[in-house]
Amino acid sequence: MLQLELANALKTKMKENNFTQEDVQNITSVSQAIVSRAKTKNWSKLTSKIKVLCEFSGVDWRRSVNPADSHILMNALSHVWDGSKAQEKALADIIQGVGVMLMQDLSTYRNKIN
Repeated sequence: MLQLELANALKTKMKENNFTQEDVQNITSVSQAIVSRAKTKNWSKLTSKIKVLCEFSGVDWRRSVNPADSHILMNALSHVWDGSKAQEKALADIIQGVGVMLMQDLSTYRNKIN
């Protein structure tokens, strides 16, 4: 579903602004190859580059992601969390901090267009 939404939104944005794939690459720092794959729904992982294209196209990728659906993530949490509120807060803070680092591509994109 997200593949279709991104493909349609990206094509629309490019058409409305008369952007080429090269223009999108220059604006977002996402390679033309990935732009092409996004336009043709030829991707399967929600990478940082796909997130940049979603943001560029006005697609909210967060709606399609539910951390509870990740068995790997839930398993990791269950192995390190002792069940206490204090550790719950500490783990949440750590995850959010790591998330900031993982989102650097989006920050780079935002700074480039502003």
